Amino acid sequence: MSTTPICINGVYKYGEGTDAERTERLLWVDQCNAFAVLIEVFGRKSKEHVVPYSVFFDDVTHNTAKKIEEPFKYLMLTDDAYSPAQLLERNEHIAAMKVFITADPKVRFDPHERAKLFQQITSRKKVLTPEEIEQLADPVVVRLLMEREEYAKKYKNKYKKKGVKTGTRENKCTRNPLYLNKGTLYKLYRRFLQRGQVPNALMSNRDKAGWFTENRSSHIPTDKLGRSWAAGTPQEQRSGLVLTPEIKETLFNIAVMFHESPVNGVKLTWPAAYRMGVQAFFSRGWKPDNGVLIPDMPPANELPTLDQLKREYYKRKYYGDTLAQREGERAFNLRYRARNEHQR
Repeated sequence: MSTTPICINGVYKYGEGTDAERTERLLWVDQCNAFAVLIEVFGRKSKEHVVPYSVFFDDVTHNTAKKIEEPFKYLMLTDDAYSPAQLLERNEHIAAMKVFITADPKVRFDPHERAKLFQQITSRKKVLTPEEIEQLADPVVVRLLMEREEYAKKYKNKYKKKGVKTGTRENKCTRNPLYLNKGTLYKLYRRFLQRGQVPNALMSNRDKAGWFTENRSSHIPTDKLGRSWAAGTPQEQRSGLVLTPEIKETLFNIAVMFHESPVNGVKLTWPAAYRMGVQAFFSRGWKPDNGVLIPDMPPANELPTLDQLKREYYKRKYYGDTLAQREGERAFNLRYRARNEHQR
């Protein structure tokens, strides 16, 4: 029986070592200890869910849910450890979601009340015109716009203000830092809960983006990048043989005799026609096997493959059509039409 104390924002692992293993974070417990709000930490589409607090307490007490170390320790550092772009994004996201972050947990985890808070965020103006910026009285928006302007000047205008087309005229407007669309808002909301409901939880993982030299050296690829091999094994790479004009003619005859024309009134499939044709044209004779004579076949690397047989058949059967497509219909009728009748 575990004596681990239960704490808000604690991380607990269920079903460790099983297929149902998952990691949950405790978000809130009501004042009467009637229910607890949890969320799966690493789920891409996780949502908070409510369980009776007595059930959660029993899971922790009986080690069904084991408390583990905080997986987002890198978010608990000081501002010096993060890039200016991360800090700028974090400040804008905190300001945009302030009505949700500062709300009472009872309101925050009530679906109806939370929807009202989100409606306030998504109903804000998307852009600000120069006239509106001059008349701004909100110090938070003014500060964020100044931070973005300083960042743009310092880091080669990565946050350069872009024009927003309205009708047939282009007005130089600025994105409102307090505006979030619904998709971005729910993504940040999920990130905020999964990472421990701390301000740095709204920070992006810019430091983990891309494929830096350090990542490349620590993740040496075991397979060659690019397309997969057409022949993955040595046996597949050695299959088939170099086709001479005589062998090509033999392959075409096999396809005509055993696949195109019925054998004893039955049209054979490609594998059956291949087996019969190879035995008829490439056998070195007969050899006894337990008192039964069987065809003495050469090794597999000295025989053509089924793919070579089909390729040679279709290549020669539709040679006239291929030639007409390659040369053009007019040139084909003038120069090559006679070949269509004797293409075989």
